Amino acid sequence: MKNLVVLSKLLATHCLNKMRDRNASSRCFREELTKLSYFLAYECAEELETETRSVKTPMETLANASFIKSSIVLGSIMRAGNGMLDPFLQIFPEAGVAHVGIFRNENHQPVEYYWRAPNNLNNKTVLLLDPMLATGGSATKAIEVFKEKGAGKIVFVSIIAAPEGVAKVHEKFPEIKIFTASLDRELNSKAYIVPGLGDAGDRIYGTEH
Repeated sequence: MKNLVVLSKLLATHCLNKMRDRNASSRCFREELTKLSYFLAYECAEELETETRSVKTPMETLANASFIKSSIVLGSIMRAGNGMLDPFLQIFPEAGVAHVGIFRNENHQPVEYYWRAPNNLNNKTVLLLDPMLATGGSATKAIEVFKEKGAGKIVFVSIIAAPEGVAKVHEKFPEIKIFTASLDRELNSKAYIVPGLGDAGDRIYGTEH
C-alpha cells in the first residue's frame, strides 16, 4: 500500500508476538509496547525535515552536519495512545504533547470529547499515536481535528493496523503516511483486528473485563 511502512525487523516481530499472547501480563505488554514504540520512533524520524550546521568535533569542524529541523508535536489518541508517549518523548524530548479524546456515539460515529494541545500547531509536524488502527474512524477524526487546529504535516503511528483502517485513512487523507509494526489480516464481525492483540487500552492498564 502506498504511504504505508510496515516494520520488517525480527526484534519488532518478537516483541509484537509477546504482546499478542493472551496470557501476557500488563507489565509484559507495556514493556514490549515501549520497545516497539522506540523502533517506530526511529523509523518515522525519516519523515522529519533536516538542516545542516557546522559542528566542531575534538578533531575537526564538520561543515555539513545534519540535524532535525522539524518542530514536533506528539499527538496521543486517548487513552491507549498514552502508552506510546514516553518512549517517543525519550527520542524527541523537545516535542510538545497533544491529547485528543474520541468516542463512538449511538450511531457509531466518532465524536471528539477532549482536546488539550500546545497553543500554536501551525507548521508543526504531528506524530499521531494510537496502538491500533482498526476501522479508521478514530484515526480519521483525530486527523481532522489536528488539521482544523492548523497542524502541518501529520504522520500516523500504530503498533498494528487492519487493511480496512489503512484504506479508510488513505481514502480521506491519501497524503498521510502510516507507520506500523504489523499489517494484520482483517477486521472480524465485531470490528476487532485479527489476529490482533485484544484491546490495547485494557491490556496496558490492566482493565480487562
